[in-house]
Amino acid sequence: MRSAINSRNTLKHGIIFILSGLLSPQAQAIDLNFSAVLTSGTCTFDLDKNTLPLGRIHLKEMAASTLKAVQPFTLTVSRCTGSVPGLKPAVYVSGEGINQAGKWLFRSSAGSTATGMGVMLVKSDTPPDYSYQAVKDGSKFELAASGAVPADQDLQFYAGLTCGNATTCSTATAGIVTARIVFKLDFN
Repeated sequence: MRSAINSRNTLKHGIIFILSGLLSPQAQAIDLNFSAVLTSGTCTFDLDKNTLPLGRIHLKEMAASTLKAVQPFTLTVSRCTGSVPGLKPAVYVSGEGINQAGKWLFRSSAGSTATGMGVMLVKSDTPPDYSYQAVKDGSKFELAASGAVPADQDLQFYAGLTCGNATTCSTATAGIVTARIVFKLDFN
């Protein structure tokens, strides 16, 4: 009987030894590290004004198809580096707003209490009127040719308050209008 027990213990230890050899092979590992540098074109954007106060305007002064309290501001694009072959560098404009009477009006839902009006943004070198094309969320302004690095430049904009056409102006209400506009560099 004693030999049967010893045989079992030996068999048991032999199986453990075999399994431990299978579970921890003596193969070596070597690491391969990858690295890459991802770059993007950059430009410095500066505004000559960070806040553009349009003042206090009486609701009765708001008239159809007009811009009130029109104010200029300049976006300076400088110190650009990098380019993307086949793509054009551009300034992209974004901001919350409403499409009213065929014009995009920037207005922030947080902070705006007046209804039926907003800020119309125009890219122009001269003071605009309501007939000018409005800059809208998603508008882009190319800075250079495809694959080129943009030169330093100034982009002139104007902003004014409007209530749109006769129909939309008739439903406008007094209150506060705030708008936030973002300019960023992108390639298309």
